[in-house]
Amino acid sequence: MRPASTQVKELGVDLDYFQSNHEGAIVDRIHAARAEGVQFMMINARAFTHTSVAIRDAFSGVAISFVEVHISNVYKREAFRHHS
Repeated sequence: MRPASTQVKELGVDLDYFQSNHEGAIVDRIHAARAEGVQFMMINARAFTHTSVAIRDAFSGVAISFVEVHISNVYKREAFRHHS
C-alpha cells in the first residue's frame, strides 16, 4: 500500500495537520484556516466534542466544510457522548 502522503500528492491536494490539547489553540487554528484558504477540515476533538461551544462556534464562523471523526465507538460509551 502506498503512503497516504503519496496518494494525496497524486491527487494534487495539500495536506496539513495540527494537534493541541488546548481548546484556544484549536480555535485559533480553525480561524487561521479561513485566511489560508483551507477548503475542508477533519477534526477529532476528543472530549472537546461534547464540551466545547467555542470549537463549534469557530467552525460556524469560518464557514469551512468539516467532518468530525472519532477513534472509539461513541455509541458504546456514555449516553452524553452519543451527540456532538
